[in-house]
Amino acid sequence: MFNIETVTSIGILCSLLFPCLVVPCAAATASPAEIFPLQKGDRWVYEAHVRYVPAGSSEIRQKDLQWTMEVEESVQRDLIRGALIRGHPQDLVWYSDQSPRGKYIVLNFNGEKLYLIEGERVPEIWKSFEDGNMPPDAVTESDLIVEMPLKEGHMFGETAMLLRGDGMYVWRVEGDKEAGAVGLRNESPFEQGQVYHVTYRCLSSHAFENYVPGIGLTRYIFGHHGTVSDVDARLVGFYPAPSP
Repeated sequence: MFNIETVTSIGILCSLLFPCLVVPCAAATASPAEIFPLQKGDRWVYEAHVRYVPAGSSEIRQKDLQWTMEVEESVQRDLIRGALIRGHPQDLVWYSDQSPRGKYIVLNFNGEKLYLIEGERVPEIWKSFEDGNMPPDAVTESDLIVEMPLKEGHMFGETAMLLRGDGMYVWRVEGDKEAGAVGLRNESPFEQGQVYHVTYRCLSSHAFENYVPGIGLTRYIFGHHGTVSDVDARLVGFYPAPSP
């Protein structure tokens, strides 16, 4: 029979020789909850540079401006945290001087997946989510913006697009590195630690996004490959909601 000293000695020896058998070894990745804060009152301010062609013109114009994203409402429903958001850097795609801040919904499913809903679907889906009767088909794979694990090479999106096999029309994690290693100039001052670089490429356009755990979206880049519509927005201010 083993006494307590023997058991302790064996435990220490096993922890030295086989650390992953004694303490579960986890990959150094962040959960969607950490990647995108969703508390009511959270606010992000971006400095953006846009290139665009005004309606009825062929002239390419450029403009620097600030853009704000903020959580207006936040609700927990079972395994899903939902947030109603006003403003997002992608509002600046196809920019005009009258571009408003749009309404969006971000849904965090169990710390595993993040979905972004936009456009005319937002009011109806948000009401059904608040009421606790959101239809199961209200959100689709095309709304997916983050899927764990955020490890370099991981791809996610619509199944039909993944099965193309060429890496197009899906999201791809192209970097899970320390700040300064993602190859973008003029990085956000908030990119001081782990930075997750996620990209989406298709024939007509591309989008690059940087996420930092505990802060959220720190960089958004969009480029259209036809009529000029370019956006480069970097986070310059993050104001989390006060703790309750």
